Amino acid sequence: MRCIFLLACFFQLVDLFSQKTLVPGPHVIQKKWLKSQDYAMKWYVVRDSARFEIGEVHTQIAVDERQVCMVTNVLLHSNRTPWIDSSLAQTLTLAPIFHRSSNAQRDIELHYGKEITGYYLDKSQKKKTLVQDTVNTGFFDSNLYPVLIGWLRLRKNDQKKIAIYDYNPSATSGLTEVWIQSVKKGVVQTQKSGKRKVWVVQVSDSLGTQANGSSFYFFDKKTRQLWRQEIQLGDRIMHMERVE
Repeated sequence: MRCIFLLACFFQLVDLFSQKTLVPGPHVIQKKWLKSQDYAMKWYVVRDSARFEIGEVHTQIAVDERQVCMVTNVLLHSNRTPWIDSSLAQTLTLAPIFHRSSNAQRDIELHYGKEITGYYLDKSQKKKTLVQDTVNTGFFDSNLYPVLIGWLRLRKNDQKKIAIYDYNPSATSGLTEVWIQSVKKGVVQTQKSGKRKVWVVQVSDSLGTQANGSSFYFFDKKTRQLWRQEIQLGDRIMHMERVE
């Protein structure tokens, strides 16, 4: 039985890595899900079956004919300085235009085009590094990809790869990939809207908080609202739940 299980895992990985990587384009998402929205999610950490609120994440998305603007504001109870990320992308293809990220430790500003230019400011060392990178393939901005998943055509047992750019001062280039490992049907019990049928999307990437872990997104099947997110890093579990 163990051999059968290992073979199944092996062929699942082979299938995933043989998938064509998603890059910006006019048909990469279902346009009916691309809408302006404004919502907040409470952030919890789970310890010994008990959960403790550690902060809140506020997301604003504005969509017009030309651009998609997304701003996320993360406020942890243990930190007075919010973590603010903002991204601009083309509405037609979701190709990235601009990214800015600011927190207590560092600032990043990126301008996307034929070259990726900008700067990285390490506030603790008071060191500013200029960014100049050339990438010969399409990609999405790292700040946009979690909501982008909810705009895709999702089907049971789907597996996909998504090309993204996430600047890392210790790497030659910030180009990397996100892996949608599975898509399943599920149900979420909400506070005011009752039970909602959802797509449960398991995602892994090599970015900071999710490195060597998995994140589960619970998207409403009828509206594609994000009701819940679970992050698993070994024995550490975090939840985010939408505020109604």
